Amino acid sequence: MIAPIRCVAHGRMNGKGRLNSEASRLNIPIEWTRQPGDVQKLTKKAIENGATRVVVAGGDGSFFEAANVLRGTEVALGFVPGGTGNDLRRTLGTPEDRMEAIRFAMEGDIKKMDVGLVRFSTPNGEEERIFLNIAEVGFGAEVVIRMNNVGRFAGSKLAYPLSLLSCLFSYRKRPVEVHWGNNKQSVPALTNLAVANGRFFGRGLQPAPQAQVDDGLFDILLIEGLSAIKIATRFPALKDGPPPGEPGMTEFQTQSILVTGPATVGVEADGETLGNLPASFSVLPNELFVVRP
Repeated sequence: MIAPIRCVAHGRMNGKGRLNSEASRLNIPIEWTRQPGDVQKLTKKAIENGATRVVVAGGDGSFFEAANVLRGTEVALGFVPGGTGNDLRRTLGTPEDRMEAIRFAMEGDIKKMDVGLVRFSTPNGEEERIFLNIAEVGFGAEVVIRMNNVGRFAGSKLAYPLSLLSCLFSYRKRPVEVHWGNNKQSVPALTNLAVANGRFFGRGLQPAPQAQVDDGLFDILLIEGLSAIKIATRFPALKDGPPPGEPGMTEFQTQSILVTGPATVGVEADGETLGNLPASFSVLPNELFVVRP
């Protein structure tokens, strides 16, 4: 007997008709978001209605919102990719086709995965959120901030390249300190710090090609001192992972990491703008039940 399943879908995703039809055929109740915050509200509602599996159709940000509700519960999260980047889908091996993905989310095996906990600074004090895939400090966070703003008028396809281009010529590298384990590293000019639970970001780039979502560790990629031209030429190389021996790129693994520095340095996780430094990141092992191969 299949456990109770509910589907929560982003109201602005493409292919709504096909998704509605497939959900109806599979007898899965589906609810569409209408405004920001609805993913969390509808996920809570699904749990209250007895769901033991919540299928979320949307982008990485929608999965991020649902996971913050489901963490620590026994309700499993299923993924139907409907965003522009879909990097979490790549990490977890979820089917790319939405119809295949919803069938897999309904019938696939349930396994546990690690999540990351990030604590960050805001004007209202310290806050915390979890993330599933990758968090960033520095350049990547600036791109996300601009992308979320530009997307309102440029559309999802143009938002990322326009934001990336804009940041290439305006991002200011700042000094930070990175602490992990018994290690401390002063970074005079931070370009980007990726804290990876998963493998992919930036629409298929791999800052951490060996990262596993169930090994209890973050894979860290620290990039420092790169000029705008070097960022433009080096970042595409991450499609196959950090080039061996690349100057300015440092890789290591850790269970937790603290980054301190100017309060103007931004932090993002799973494509969502969070806040600023100081920020700490910790692995929460086996924190979330998910449907994945």
